[in-house]
Amino acid sequence: MKVTPDTNFFISATQWDNSVAHKVLLKFLRNNVEIYTTLSILEEVSEVLQRDFKYTLQEVHELI
Repeated sequence: MKVTPDTNFFISATQWDNSVAHKVLLKFLRNNVEIYTTLSILEEVSEVLQRDFKYTLQEVHELI
């Protein structure tokens, strides 16, 4: 299976351990689902993490 999650999925999956998105991400990883993204999505995730969650650019790079 191949999936392309959006920014909201990545934010929810990485910021809240009990979110549905986090549980789905773990299931994807356990089942070797191919997760695709785009540079635009990664840039938006980076922007949101820095703006709304006060991550540093270094922290964003480590998370991504």
